[in-house]
Amino acid sequence: MSTLYVAEYEKLLVDINGNVVMAPHEPPLGEQKVSIGMNSTTADNAFGTRTKFVQLSTDAMLGGLWPEPGGDLQQSAAAG
Repeated sequence: MSTLYVAEYEKLLVDINGNVVMAPHEPPLGEQKVSIGMNSTTADNAFGTRTKFVQLSTDAMLGGLWPEPGGDLQQSAAAG
């Protein structure tokens, strides 16, 4: 079983010139761990109401189908 780590953020950083930087404003609003099996996924919680951006990290190579909002995540993982 593989794990998808999800960090939730409300804002991105802004540089000295006022340009948005593609880096999250730490600390995260919340962090979740999603266990991914061959035929199922198990998530901790729904995203918070202030979440605007997420950072995804994995402990294995993942390939899968990302659904429309509100759909089910069908994910398969192959250790790599």
